[in-house]
This record gives sequence, C-alpha cells and structure tokens, in this order.
Amino acid sequence: MEISLHDKVSEVFETLSNFPENVVSLRNKIIDDRIERLELTLGIYLPEEFKLSIKISNGFGLMGTDDLGLDPSYNMNSLDKVYSFEHQASDNKFKNRLFPFSPDGFGNHYSLILNEGPSKFCKVAFWQKNVLYDHFAEMEVCNDSFLDWVEEVMIEWNRE
Repeated sequence: MEISLHDKVSEVFETLSNFPENVVSLRNKIIDDRIERLELTLGIYLPEEFKLSIKISNGFGLMGTDDLGLDPSYNMNSLDKVYSFEHQASDNKFKNRLFPFSPDGFGNHYSLILNEGPSKFCKVAFWQKNVLYDHFAEMEVCNDSFLDWVEEVMIEWNRE
C-alpha cells in the first residue's frame, strides 16, 4: 500500500522531533494562506511536499542545517526575502526556476528546481555562489525531491 504524501511528510517530521531538543529546531505551524500568496506574488508553483512541510513547521533545523520559513519576523532569513535577494540583488543571480530554501552560511543554497506547473515533487540542486551557470544541467542535482533531501542531508548525515 502506497503511503500518502501527507503521511510521508508527517513521518519525516516525527523523525526530526525524535532528535534531542538542543540539536533540532521546529517552529510553529502555518495556518494562514501566506504560502499561496507567495506563489501568486512570485508567479511560481511550489511542490506540494514543500508546502506541506513548511505548513507543519514554518522553518526547521537540525545541527546547523536549516530550512527557512516564511514570516516577516524572520527578516532577511524569510523565504520571500532570500528569494528576492538571490534573484534580484545578488552578484550571481539565480536562474528563474530556482527557489532557495537552505543556506550553507557561505552564500550557497540548496534550492528547489521548480516545475512549470503544480506538482507533488521537484528536484533539489546545490547552487554555488561562485559558479556562473549557463544551464540548469550544469548544477549539481542532489536529490529527487525535498523530502529525500531532508531525509538524507538533515537526518542521515546527522545520524552518522
């Protein structure tokens, strides 16, 4: 029997919540329509797995790897502000379909490679600030989906 997307997201967050409180950070749920407003404002479609994840925890982190959230109180670390900066003000501007969600602290970001329409999943790439990409194919695709990224980069790497 295939597990539903909602159940899969819930399962991943249950795993995250099992880490000690001093190494994991889970924030409050999003109960309003700010994600949908962001999509309309930017003219993008975020994958369902990502939207469900940040609705469960509006930004989360594990041992220094952070997934950004969407809130004015996060200042320049809010997803909308990071997106705007990386697409408009950065020296090495992001390609149109990239959505940065996790900075590494050195100007690089794990980013969603957005699909052109609504979808459940999308691939994750690692955008390096000092590399000038001409095409998406030149970027390192790390994972086939956001949840795969959370399970590998956040959970498995920290278990090791």
